[in-house]
Amino acid sequence: MEYPLNLYKSAELFVNVANDEEKDAALADGWFLTVPEALAGKADDNSAPTREELELKATELGIKFDGRTTDAKLGKLIAEKV
Repeated sequence: MEYPLNLYKSAELFVNVANDEEKDAALADGWFLTVPEALAGKADDNSAPTREELELKATELGIKFDGRTTDAKLGKLIAEKV
């Protein structure tokens, strides 16, 4: 497998991993190798993204936030940026 590698939670939410150790940890934490796998995995889980997922994506997109930023506001900022 070539690195860096993207792993996905949805079509918009992804994370880069740099090696097998990071990949294995992310896969164990609910990330997927492909967008279709992520979407299929989410089909059974219609829950909203976690705060951790929102913060990770916001950081990747360069969105500024702090502890006072609500999950809803953070989700909206991410959606606007994507």
